Amino acid sequence: MTSGTGTCTVAFNEAGNANYDPAPEMTETTTAQKADQVITFGPLGTKNYGDAAFDIDGTASSTLPVTFGSQTGGTCTVAGNTVTIVHSGLCTVLASQAGNDNYKPAPDVAQTFGINLGPAVLWIGLRNSDDQGTQFDLRVEVYSGTTLVASGEKRCITGVTRNPALAQQVSVPLTGYATGPASVKILTRIGTTAENLKCAGPGGSHSNAVGLSLYYEATSRPSRVGDAPLYLHVNDIANTTAPVAVVAKQKDSVGVNFLGGNLWKSIGGWQQ
Repeated sequence: MTSGTGTCTVAFNEAGNANYDPAPEMTETTTAQKADQVITFGPLGTKNYGDAAFDIDGTASSTLPVTFGSQTGGTCTVAGNTVTIVHSGLCTVLASQAGNDNYKPAPDVAQTFGINLGPAVLWIGLRNSDDQGTQFDLRVEVYSGTTLVASGEKRCITGVTRNPALAQQVSVPLTGYATGPASVKILTRIGTTAENLKCAGPGGSHSNAVGLSLYYEATSRPSRVGDAPLYLHVNDIANTTAPVAVVAKQKDSVGVNFLGGNLWKSIGGWQQ
């Protein structure tokens, strides 16, 4: 067979010899069927919001070219074999091969991967000027209902001051993503290394502090979480509306103590 479709008729003949007459011709007809094919398209690893566009690859057993498309345009787009990240969440890419005269269409293959939230960008200051020089850690937790879906920490933050006008902007990278309404919790403690030691350098010897203030709900200091982003507002609300107030609202943590176990202490929580 030289083609994937159509019919083929084969004639069978025997010419005979000195002892036998020629045999009556016999024919058989068969219909050609297109061949099956499958796509090989492997898993795609987790990405971060803000990552550069990246190329993907897939092959068909027929050697025909594979095409790709996004099934989740809100989080990612696909042009040719290049994926561009649009938003945090879940991205699904579909690989297809339509077939031709010789091959049936291949079963589609989908791969889904997560895109981590963009960072939390927070404005902080000291509750008490006596804590000048103390280093702090910040932790951000994002929940879907009661399930922790994303979190991140920034350790050994230096240079925090008491003056609200000089509030420090801190970016906390987040790992994980939310696919629906989320709530945010922000916590602090005395600055601690990955080895659970107090941070070295200026302020590293401080073992306790009155705590931190978080500034938000102001045009000049709009504390926010993720890539949407979720802005923190009064009444413990988080939404995508940027604040317009001039004066920043403020939430305070309670005191933090390294010698007392250095527990994370809440600064506040916001619900989308």
